[in-house]
This record gives sequence, structure tokens and C-alpha cells, in this order.
Amino acid sequence: MDNKEKYDKIKDLVFKNRIINNVVMNDKWVTKEQGNTIMRYVKDNLHMSITSLYVKVGLIKRMAYDVKKPFKKMTKTDIKKFLEIHSSNKKPNYINVMKMNIKLFFKWLYKIEERDKYPKVVDWMKLHTLECQEINAKELITFEELQKILIPACRSFMEKFLISLMRETGGRISEIVRINVSDLTIESDRAYVNS
Repeated sequence: MDNKEKYDKIKDLVFKNRIINNVVMNDKWVTKEQGNTIMRYVKDNLHMSITSLYVKVGLIKRMAYDVKKPFKKMTKTDIKKFLEIHSSNKKPNYINVMKMNIKLFFKWLYKIEERDKYPKVVDWMKLHTLECQEINAKELITFEELQKILIPACRSFMEKFLISLMRETGGRISEIVRINVSDLTIESDRAYVNS
């Protein structure tokens, strides 16, 4: 998907009317001013995948609707309240992603380029360090199980390749699908994913 297609898809997402229980509501998710700000943010971030843009824009759009203020008039209290409402019953990783996306949006909005520096409205937000879970080798799928169960269930070479790559690298689906050929070092009997 080229950048124009990405931009147009996100623009449809930003400016469409709210739909609740299959009923089109008379109000929009965002004001025109908020929508234009979001689209400038999208334009500056078209290097991201469409999925990443959907996640970021969906969150920012929801915040715009809930807080009902121009972004630069939002306060720490507004953002705290938004996070409290939308963080309940969510896993710590989800909350971290929300906070990081909000921080990055406001960093962009206030044109702060310095590393690890954020505007006052969001600099109070702390990300939680998540502990890695130890994985027992017995919990992993074996090479034999891969060959006997998963590979035969695949319908194409691409599916077989992706399943095998995830098994061999331990990569997440989102990481695997972003790999480009230029990320690989291919030798006669093996290939490496460059980090």
C-alpha cells in the first residue's frame, strides 16, 4: 500500500460519523480542527504500517471525542481522566502502549525533538517495566510437531515460511510480517534476520 492509499484510509477513519449499534450518529468523533491535527500527524508518520497508524489514530480520536477540547488545550487532568476510564481491566502492556502513543503524539504536537523529552501535559506519565516470563522448553512446539501438524495445515508456501520463521526466531507475528528482504542475510545453507 502506498502512502496516498494509507493517508486516504486513515482520513476516512478520522472524519467518519460515529456508529453505535449499527446506527449512524449525527456527531463526528472529532472536530474539524482536531481531525486536521490528526491528519498532519498521520502525514508526518506515513513511514509506519497502516496497522500502527490505525492503533495510534484510533486512540487519539477517542481521546479527542472524550476530552472535547483542542489538543493544545488538554491538561494533565484531562489525560489522567481519559487514561483512568480506558485503562480499567486492561493488561499492563496495553496501558504502556496507550501511554507511549499519547506521549509520542503530544511530543509531535509540541514539536519536541530532544530524545526522552516530552511536553508537561504528558511528561508525568511513566511506563511500567514489564517482567519477561520464563518459557519452559517443554511448552514450545517441537520441530517434529511443526512438520507433522502446522506445516500440513498451511495452504501456501508463504504460510509455511511464516510459521517456520516464527518457530525458528521466536518472533511475534507483527515482527515477522514487517521483515523485508533487505533485513535478511542469506548464506548457502541458512539465513539470518539482521536486528
